[in-house]
Amino acid sequence: MQDSRWTTVTPTQFAQERAALEHVRRLLPDTEPYRAWSNFTCTAETGHVHEVDLLVATPSGSYLVETKSLSGRLTNSGTNWLLSNDSVRTFDNPLHLADLKGKRLRSLLNAQALKDHVPLRIPFIQGAVFLSLPSLQIALTEHHFMAHYGDRLEVGTRLDVIRQLAEAVAYAHGRRLHHRALSARSVLVLTGHRSRGQAEIDAWLRPPGKLHKGDAKDRGLAAAAQHLNVASALVPRE
Repeated sequence: MQDSRWTTVTPTQFAQERAALEHVRRLLPDTEPYRAWSNFTCTAETGHVHEVDLLVATPSGSYLVETKSLSGRLTNSGTNWLLSNDSVRTFDNPLHLADLKGKRLRSLLNAQALKDHVPLRIPFIQGAVFLSLPSLQIALTEHHFMAHYGDRLEVGTRLDVIRQLAEAVAYAHGRRLHHRALSARSVLVLTGHRSRGQAEIDAWLRPPGKLHKGDAKDRGLAAAAQHLNVASALVPRE
């Protein structure tokens, strides 16, 4: 992504954070409607001051990204993360804070748009965490495929999982299925054919009206309808 689409609000003083942001910038497409803003602070309507490492606007939505340059072995116990190096450090899953920051930033932007009489509704801002150091050993138990294969996944495989999620969301939205709190906790990556990651999304919100079986024509996108908190895969008939 070129500088015209990437805005560095405040240059970071930390070399590892600069390297992480530069890595993301090189990977982002230099096309519309992609935009990115890095290293800024905002004061929420609650009065809380939040530091934001990166905000990215993409065709599938906006993402507030926490960058973490962790080294050692990363595991979890419930919602806590445990980082083992010379000692063990326990801390909250940073995704929870990223989700909270995203919600508060969206509320702040909507309030500003209303104040300026701009007829604009800010879309949901999804929290995300970027573990930037390749040497980090990741053994988080919620996503067994990623825990088992994560350190051996090629870029193409990682992008394939992201593509599956994007296609699933697009498929669902085309059939009036929505997810108000889509986060990593709602995504399960299973081991599919030939050890390929198969992404599934849980806890969809069902639209009003009657639902019918068997309308998912493309099996590759059926993950969007496989977990709707109902007994079988249901999608609304068009």
